[in-house]
Amino acid sequence: MVTTVTTDDSLWVTTDPGWSLVWEGFDPLRERDVESSMTVGNGYLGTRGALEEGSHASSPGTLIAGVYGALPETGDIPELVVAPNWLLFKAWVEGERLSLDSGEALLHRRTLDMRRALLIRDWLHQDRNGRQTRFRSVRFASLSDRHAVGMQVWVTPQNYSGRIKVESGIDGDVANVDGPVIGGMLRYLEPLASQGRDPTGIVFAMQTAERRPRFTPISIAIAARTLIEVDGVGSKDLSVTRGIETSPRRAVETLEWDATLGVTYRLDKLVSIWTSRDEPSGLASIIALQAGPDGDGAGGSSPRAPMTSSDAMGSAGALAIQQAGSHVDRLELAGVDPLRSQNEAAWEAVWHDSEVEIGGCDWAQHASRFAMYHLTIAANPEDEHVSISARTLSGLAYKGHVFWDTEIFMLPFFAFTNPAAARSLLMYRYWTLPGARGKARTNGYRGALYAWESADLGAEATPTEVVLPTGGVIKILSGTEEHHISADIPYAVWQYWRATSDDEFVKRYGAEIVLECARFWSSRVEEATDGKFHIRKVLGPDEYHEDVDDDAFTNAMAAWTLEFALGLSRWMRDSDAASWVKLASRIRLQESEEESWQDIACRMYTGLEERTGLIEQFQGFFKLEQIDLAAFEPRVAPMDILLGRDRIQRAQVVKQADVLMLFQLLPDRYSKEIMDKNFIYYEARTGHGSSLSPATHALVAARLGYASTALRFLKLAADIDLGNAMGNSSGGIHGASCGGLWQAVLFGFAGVQLQENKLSLDPHLPPEFTSLRVALIYQGRDLMVRISGEPSQIEISMRTANQPVRVAVGPAEGLVSWGLPLVASRATGDWVLSDAGKGGAEPPPHPLT
Repeated sequence: MVTTVTTDDSLWVTTDPGWSLVWEGFDPLRERDVESSMTVGNGYLGTRGALEEGSHASSPGTLIAGVYGALPETGDIPELVVAPNWLLFKAWVEGERLSLDSGEALLHRRTLDMRRALLIRDWLHQDRNGRQTRFRSVRFASLSDRHAVGMQVWVTPQNYSGRIKVESGIDGDVANVDGPVIGGMLRYLEPLASQGRDPTGIVFAMQTAERRPRFTPISIAIAARTLIEVDGVGSKDLSVTRGIETSPRRAVETLEWDATLGVTYRLDKLVSIWTSRDEPSGLASIIALQAGPDGDGAGGSSPRAPMTSSDAMGSAGALAIQQAGSHVDRLELAGVDPLRSQNEAAWEAVWHDSEVEIGGCDWAQHASRFAMYHLTIAANPEDEHVSISARTLSGLAYKGHVFWDTEIFMLPFFAFTNPAAARSLLMYRYWTLPGARGKARTNGYRGALYAWESADLGAEATPTEVVLPTGGVIKILSGTEEHHISADIPYAVWQYWRATSDDEFVKRYGAEIVLECARFWSSRVEEATDGKFHIRKVLGPDEYHEDVDDDAFTNAMAAWTLEFALGLSRWMRDSDAASWVKLASRIRLQESEEESWQDIACRMYTGLEERTGLIEQFQGFFKLEQIDLAAFEPRVAPMDILLGRDRIQRAQVVKQADVLMLFQLLPDRYSKEIMDKNFIYYEARTGHGSSLSPATHALVAARLGYASTALRFLKLAADIDLGNAMGNSSGGIHGASCGGLWQAVLFGFAGVQLQENKLSLDPHLPPEFTSLRVALIYQGRDLMVRISGEPSQIEISMRTANQPVRVAVGPAEGLVSWGLPLVASRATGDWVLSDAGKGGAEPPPHPLT
């Protein structure tokens, strides 16, 4: 089972259990979800926590952001491609291979050191002849040099002297495990190059087996070099027989030597990974494909770049091979220790900017760090043409596709801790605007309708059906009906803008996204005889109920998007008229369009019953069968399986937060009384069949003051991956649950909200939290918030010199300045500010006021 323990050897693992995830032993039934949880990565790539030598239960995989492939056998739906396995490291003792599938493991432990982003393995193996070999390894993906990954291995003969052989290389015999198979495996990669380098090392390259029209295959180039030392003495003083073995799908270095009893041999493996996407010609080709053959969307021209030929992309692939080779040369010259140290220094900076310290509740502390670790290794602020898939870079579930999970659940973490990464994620949506325009146009609408499942080009990538094991076929409607994605993305633009004051992004990119989404909603609504605007035949966040009318979340967010678009257009006219004229002309926006937006927003059907204060999730929901979910507890299967698809669509059983999501995103628009009533009503009807649900309930419950309930839901969110509670973590970490957990802590328990021209706090700590300390970056200010439970006190301080910022604590307001924190306390009633923070110069107003 997963535990959080320490060892006596501080060289190997942190001494703080709050920073470590430990897996003792080897359980084939749990191996694949362990591999997901122990992924190392840096946003450019992620490598699952598989055994270096492999096993019958292993599912090794390195996923590179943006490297998708599509085959006719899969309906040409793009899928994130499993890259060649750089982990390959096998050892033999006197011809007998070290393996967990044979012999006996006297000790086997893997530890993910989240603070330093290291995966450490400690293994004592005894073979059938009684020989005991100590195998210790540490691996990492560099955050300071995103093309570099490294591994160090220590091998010690414990009770013998004998011949040891090691194979260290790259395995290209990889495949994606789901979908139709070709020769037993679904292969997305074709061989390009496999060769040795002079004097040592290997270089290996493959390319995607791409079949989409006009799309040139992506090349992946990997160069590796393995060095060996004895107790700090270089290999020149050790008699090592070296060799290189290559084949079209494999390249390895072999090292053999006579090992001495009790002597430790250290092998350093340095690896450099590049793709043709990394070069200007390769990336330009992808941008051109995103723009389409004519570069036009439904409303006007799209961002585009000149199309490049296949020869140019081929040159980019050759350059990737060259880059990998020269890069690994530089890595060898510096050595693995400096690379590891630089990576650890980069992670220290990450934790400084995103610190969350929870006093009194060890499991919550551990879960929050686990969530932040996995979010960090999934984002790459250096590549604005990729986003984060639902299962990050740790697994292949959902084919590596991007959902609303990114904007609503994950992006807020980056907006407040790494704004460059948040901006990069939004830029992915800008570059995929052509796909969104194309989908809207195909469906008879204007503006931008984003793909429910998006991949490299932004075209709709949702499968249209799934075949059950019984042979039955289920139609998937989310790709055609789940339209709230075109409100979720504008919301992310708004949240990023308000958190960062990045006006330049909004003028150049964000405004176009928002206006085109508003244009879509104005063409999507229908005016009815009741004087209201309605949105028919949609699928809301509650995916148990398809083809419904007036989903409350969808309608409210559509109306909000129209209002935001109007405010944004006014701001641009006032602040930068020239930029506004240029944008409006480029997308051919008419004043008559804007005139209709306010009317639609004001007359949108909301589903609110004035008499009861309840918001009907969609028209007819209140008339559905009521089912007591408590009668099915305890349960391990989701409610749609227990009740069946037909019955659940006729029942008041909600898959995940739908109405309640409004209280997470738009809390200022609803009274506490309405939120209270709806939380009580829908919480009892929600089956939490989605990983997105528990964290949302935790956040909303905390805001409403239901601290114990909030903590219970936080534990459910934490257990999704740490305890494999949904039984599907083998397909990758649930990124939305990680982001939602962090939001529950910051926006729920700490009570942080973005309001007009200020940051506000209204904390609700559960009794189990003796204190809470969170770091955040707000409009360029590096802030630290400290909250203590008993007696209740808040201190907000500025960690670096900057302009003051206005902060509200409950009804009281003050300024946080450099060297002058704002302090508030309360025994009963409202928060009261101390004298500090009441004065000072006012910060400049934000354009969103």
